[in-house]
Amino acid sequence: MFIRSHTESEWFRLIGPGFDAEGLLQGIDEDGAVTVETWVSVEPGRRVVLVNSDLYAAGSVKCCTNIGATNFVGVHLDQPEKRRHARYPVNLAARLRVFYSSIPDEMDVRVIDVSECGMGLMSERPVSTGSNVELTLDYGLVFAQVRYCVLVPDQHIYRVGVEIANTIFKADYETALPPC
Repeated sequence: MFIRSHTESEWFRLIGPGFDAEGLLQGIDEDGAVTVETWVSVEPGRRVVLVNSDLYAAGSVKCCTNIGATNFVGVHLDQPEKRRHARYPVNLAARLRVFYSSIPDEMDVRVIDVSECGMGLMSERPVSTGSNVELTLDYGLVFAQVRYCVLVPDQHIYRVGVEIANTIFKADYETALPPC
């Protein structure tokens, strides 16, 4: 599961119709529901999204318990995180180019996490699922395929997941080039 103990990745944005609040992940129960501590009260049955640098997950609120100014919101996730490889948060600028597009399609993106076989990106424009892309980063080139692209609610930005096919490190191709 995606639960970690006492790290920054326990902080989430809890987003739903009419609200966008920070929340602290408190735990997960045997049914796969997460409990988030937040200032906002959310009615059971409402659809919400949990977002942080490691995770984008949607679900339905199953309960909300108010204790003073704090609410404990229980969210049953649509599909629990089932990652084969750990994700590591990063903050890298990159240039994305879509291959085989009828028109040249390039855009600036932000790499927000990496794993052994993939990357999480944030983009101001959508990228078609299944597209083959090239990412230009300071350290080299990454060739990948877009696995998903979803709009982050109320932010007008897209979360894009890519599966890495090949990586060429800058040091490798700079040493292979003859001097001018």
